[in-house]
Amino acid sequence: MKKYIILLLTIITLMGCSHEDEMIVGDDWRITGIVKDAATITIDNQEIDILLCVHSEDANIYYNMKEQTLFAKLKYPITVNAEAYQSIDFSYLNDDDNSDVTIKFTDNEKDIVMVWLWDSGANEYVFSEELSVIPVS
Repeated sequence: MKKYIILLLTIITLMGCSHEDEMIVGDDWRITGIVKDAATITIDNQEIDILLCVHSEDANIYYNMKEQTLFAKLKYPITVNAEAYQSIDFSYLNDDDNSDVTIKFTDNEKDIVMVWLWDSGANEYVFSEELSVIPVS
């Protein structure tokens, strides 16, 4: 009986302690179901394998490796329904030969398209209001 109580308490503890982006000690975070997409991007002529995690206020790009290491945080200008995520694209949108980011959501039959351009000087993605399409509610 004592074994069952310990097992039950362990399960309850594990269920209550998980958060989308928390590292699970001794496990590979990539298999927990939080990764929405994977790709290879090019930054400064270097190819980088990345993974995408989508949230309601931002998206996180991680290096594709066992240790959960952040590459870039993409802050949205609006709050979105993370479940409305449709796709991500890393096409070159300007002449710098670095992968830029386009994320598409479809919510209530409205397409939301958000774009970030790579800023080599700042070494980060910068939101582009001009290239984004955010419908007025």
